[in-house]
Amino acid sequence: MKNATIPVQLPEAVHEMATRLAQREGVSLDQWVAAAIKQRIEAQEDPHEFLRRRAGNATGEDMAAILARVRPGPPVEGDEIPPDLLERFRKQPPLA
Repeated sequence: MKNATIPVQLPEAVHEMATRLAQREGVSLDQWVAAAIKQRIEAQEDPHEFLRRRAGNATGEDMAAILARVRPGPPVEGDEIPPDLLERFRKQPPLA
């Protein structure tokens, strides 16, 4: 991946906090800021668009081949979809 360089002016207090957090995580300030920006962008992105982009050129046949490898029967203990999340999935419109 090609990196772009952008000059950023930060309030001193924000710079100090970011530096402290980067040190605590054991990464450079540049790495920490890039990860923070990426995280913010992902939080703002439409989930349907995110999934379409991630799918790339995958087809329904590709997904069927993956799902065909799944063992029949109930999920392994701990892999169940929580009931509240399952209900949310049922209420969402299908992806176009």
